Amino acid sequence: MPGTVALALSLLVLAACGAFGSTARDTDGVSPAPGTAAESSPEAIPPVAALDPETQDQTAEPPAAAERKTARAPINDDPDQLMGLAPHAVNRLLGPPSLLRTELPAQVWQYTAADCVLDIYLYAEEERPDRSRVTYYEIRRAEPASASARACFADIIRRRDLAAATTPGT
Repeated sequence: MPGTVALALSLLVLAACGAFGSTARDTDGVSPAPGTAAESSPEAIPPVAALDPETQDQTAEPPAAAERKTARAPINDDPDQLMGLAPHAVNRLLGPPSLLRTELPAQVWQYTAADCVLDIYLYAEEERPDRSRVTYYEIRRAEPASASARACFADIIRRRDLAAATTPGT
C-alpha cells in the first residue's frame, strides 16, 4: 500500500509539471505533426508580439490616435439638465461663470459663447436658505438666425472642456 501511495503522488507531481509550460513532443524530441491536439493548445499559439509585422493590419491606428477618438465623449446638449442643480454641480458641468451677479432673491451665473449667452438663475431653497438650486435658465442668441439653444449649450460645455485641457494640473 505505501508503494501505491508513493506512485500516485509521483504521477500527480509529474502531471502537474506537464501542465505548466511543457509542450508535447514525440519520444525522439520532435514536435508532433500539424493538426494534432498539441498544436491547438494555448502554448502552441504564438503571442501577438511574435506575429510577423508584415502580416499585421497596416491600417491599424496608433494607440494615441485611438485614445483621442475615444476620449471625446458625446456632449449632452440638453440645457434642461441644469434644472435643480446645486451651484457645485453647475460649476462641475460648465466651469466658473463669465459673470456672477445678484438679482435678489436670485443669484445669476452668466456664461458666454461665440454667438450666445446663457443665464442661470439660482434661488435659495425654502427649507434650507443656505442652499440654492437652478430654477430657471435663459439662452439668448446674438442674432435670431444664430445657433439653436442646444448648440449654444454644447458650445459652452466645449469651451469648459477646452479650458480644462489647457489648464496645467487638471
